[in-house]
Amino acid sequence: MATMWLAMGWMILAPLAVQSPQQPESLQIRKTEQAPQIDGWLQEEMWQQAARIASLTQVEPEAGSQAQVNTEVLLAYDSRFLYLGFRCAEIPGRPLVRRQMRRDGSMVGDDRVEWILDTFLDHTHAYHFQLSAAGARADALLSLDGLIRNARWDGFWQAQVQSSDDGWTAEVAIPLASLSFQPDQDWGFNVERFRALERTLDRWATPSQAFSLTKVVAAGRLTGLEGLEQGLGLEFKPYWKGSVARDSISRENDWKGEFGGDLTWRMTPTLTGALTLNTDFAETEVDELQINLSRFPLFFPEKRDFFLEDSQLFHFGPVILSRRANPDYLPFHSRTLGLYQGQEVPLQGGLRLAGREGPLEMGFLAVQTEQASFSTATGTTTVPDGDLWVLRPAFTLSRGMRLGALLTAGDPTSDSAAQTAGVDFRLQGKGLVDGTHGLNLYWMRSYDGQMGTRDVAYGLQTALQTREWVLQYAINAVGPEFRPALGFVRRRGFHKHRLVGRWEPRPEAGSSWIRKWLFQLDPTVYTDLSNDLESYRVPFRFFGLENQVGDRATLAVVAEGDRPEQAFAPVPNSLISAGDHDWIQMELALSSAASRPFSAQANVQGGRWYDRGDLFHWMLEGEWRPNPNWRLAVAYQQSRAHLPGGDFTTRLERVRLDWLFSPDLSWQNVLQSDNISRTLGYQSRLRWILEDGREIFLVLESGWLDDGRRLAPTHSELSAKITYAFRF
Repeated sequence: MATMWLAMGWMILAPLAVQSPQQPESLQIRKTEQAPQIDGWLQEEMWQQAARIASLTQVEPEAGSQAQVNTEVLLAYDSRFLYLGFRCAEIPGRPLVRRQMRRDGSMVGDDRVEWILDTFLDHTHAYHFQLSAAGARADALLSLDGLIRNARWDGFWQAQVQSSDDGWTAEVAIPLASLSFQPDQDWGFNVERFRALERTLDRWATPSQAFSLTKVVAAGRLTGLEGLEQGLGLEFKPYWKGSVARDSISRENDWKGEFGGDLTWRMTPTLTGALTLNTDFAETEVDELQINLSRFPLFFPEKRDFFLEDSQLFHFGPVILSRRANPDYLPFHSRTLGLYQGQEVPLQGGLRLAGREGPLEMGFLAVQTEQASFSTATGTTTVPDGDLWVLRPAFTLSRGMRLGALLTAGDPTSDSAAQTAGVDFRLQGKGLVDGTHGLNLYWMRSYDGQMGTRDVAYGLQTALQTREWVLQYAINAVGPEFRPALGFVRRRGFHKHRLVGRWEPRPEAGSSWIRKWLFQLDPTVYTDLSNDLESYRVPFRFFGLENQVGDRATLAVVAEGDRPEQAFAPVPNSLISAGDHDWIQMELALSSAASRPFSAQANVQGGRWYDRGDLFHWMLEGEWRPNPNWRLAVAYQQSRAHLPGGDFTTRLERVRLDWLFSPDLSWQNVLQSDNISRTLGYQSRLRWILEDGREIFLVLESGWLDDGRRLAPTHSELSAKITYAFRF
């Protein structure tokens, strides 16, 4: 009952916290008749006439203060492009921090500029762009006011960077054909600059520590945009792939040649349709190995580009509160399309419709799969061909408030009928305090024709974020027969309550080497549908700090409990008994700043575990980036358990070596293994971006199995793929 009152209180208070719109920062952008040469020098005369943001305001370390060095932002446009220029002044003699230059690589430790474009001015969705002093580019799609960031989206745009003794400059050209927007309407816009050595952050609109750049609701406004053209809105992107696979048993080579492609049509300035034929995913990055010691399945994220395009439009249900957390369930997870237990199911084709018309936002995805057979531990499994689709409409009621629905149909593992349907309500906005709030309500029902069962899942999530506080509360319920055929379910038949309280106070500016203190309480409780306890986890971070450079140290005590009804094996040859289990562990986490040439992080956790046993887990990761062209990363984690049902030790190793010839030419290598699956996997991936949409991939994948005597090869495949987009 107390939980119900708490949930009702959040539901009432969150809408009341909506703040009347304030006058945002505004900039009138000017149309140019002269297109600049994108070389990074800013020498064209048109830049003298461009709209100008003369300086940014400091956010970190002291919000509202004058920036330590000046940043000038220039904006202009013509009928086909949006142009941005940056003059980033620097203290003479201060070296630029340039750790990597790979397209879509992490820039967390680099000097960089970032900006967002809210092209519908809905204060919820935006395009997010990043450009580093090394010339690295990254982009993403934002939704739910930045809560969901689709970093796998790749837009078509150009950028060049030049550096000197007193700073660096950059020029950017973004084709309007790469963006969806309402014609002749103002855009939301915000921009910031990060200097990695001092960790200073300067921003244009809303320079408050309570907001990040990706909080679209806090953006300023671009005015004066008119006469924008997107061309015919047609894009044809064919591909050719050649591959040779080595069978480890027959020792024969299987040569293949394939072709296919994608056809995209921007039917209106805001609505896009895409058709894919003979879809191939040879260039997809390999999944990272994981070791599972729990009694529930692991979650693997989507990595295939076709399904990641516009994927934020299809999100429904619980928003993951932590980037490292596994979701308990998702009514739609695109990895169910074209994959079966990690193995590829051929796709004959697919259709995607995404965009909006007025207040209506819509995502539609349909694929046709071929029949496929796979060898499993119990024999051969055949997956039938089928038609699978998902529809996700949403209607904007007012600023930051929308009502939506979800409908999926088809079962990728059988010919039986299966559907999932649901409705949701979302609210995002600024609060009366300096911060943001959010509310997410959802209900869904599944039908499994193969099992002949129906059941429901529902939940509520609320959040309030200020400069020093983050408060989140979530309650979920999942029925015992809830089986979304196109989704993911980690566990069934439960109620879940989670409360997150994070407090990060800051010393007075200039008075300490500490940037902020880090405290957090994060209890999670699972009960069955009769409200009897199933499991719980209560981490309490009672000490933590982050210094001015970016090094962090935290210490936490973690109380956990589990009530398995049946004994289970965390690993082979070890058994945990049924019954009531409670234990306490300590956790120490250390990490160094990513701006250094060598950075590392370590995590050590140990204490009691199931059956009055004990568990000691440690993880160490190190990354060496001597210059923007090289990256060596090594990760090792080990868990050592002592149990009455059998002791065990797990190990997982991963090595990454990247050679970056330029921002558009990269060679990535990853080697990983673990002692539970007893496998060793290697992927080598060469990517050459001739220009956005026109790329060459060369991918080698190999695997080995430790049979107790030697490493026996299991598979090997070499693939070459060329994609070449034509835009009209």
